[in-house]
Amino acid sequence: MRWPGRGSKVLAALAFTIGFIALTLARGELFTEDFLVPVTAIIADRARPRELARLWVGTGVMNLVGGWLVIALFVTPAGQRSADPHSALAARVGVP
Repeated sequence: MRWPGRGSKVLAALAFTIGFIALTLARGELFTEDFLVPVTAIIADRARPRELARLWVGTGVMNLVGGWLVIALFVTPAGQRSADPHSALAARVGVP
């Protein structure tokens, strides 16, 4: 018997794993990454809650800004769309 949706769960798990490994190897930082490490520093009295809040707010804001920049890079107004999306992107970033 074949289970509906079973393959999509496996693909989602693989995609998450590959993305997480790539992020770790690139030494990237997401808002939810290493979530408990700063909390344990507060519990161990090595940091103040204010520092934790600053870290979380800064990481969250910069993730939003980065997402908005990527969206702005790839989204063009409907009147300026080209039949060839690669040339439109090249023109937008200044590649001749």
